[in-house]
Amino acid sequence: MNIFEEIKKLNFPQGQYIIVGSGPLVAHNMKETKDIDIVVSPELFKKCEQEGREKLPWTYPDKLGHIYLRRGCIELYLDVNCKDFNPTLKELLQKADTIE
Repeated sequence: MNIFEEIKKLNFPQGQYIIVGSGPLVAHNMKETKDIDIVVSPELFKKCEQEGREKLPWTYPDKLGHIYLRRGCIELYLDVNCKDFNPTLKELLQKADTIE
């Protein structure tokens, strides 16, 4: 899978999403992946939800009652889901590298 092509197809607005999980390793040719994890803004999440992406329930105890979205190899989240590490999208973007 070409992560860059898959992300370009989404046509998401700059500044409203960031690739997380294994995505940065894939972008640097350090790993292969079968899915792309993306943290998006609440507005973009809502828009994607309304477009009919598959809604999946979280099974983590602290996430019960919440959903994430999936379509094909793309999974959309509102946060990074790393226990005590919960930066906002804005904080993640401030530390991000832009690749391609």
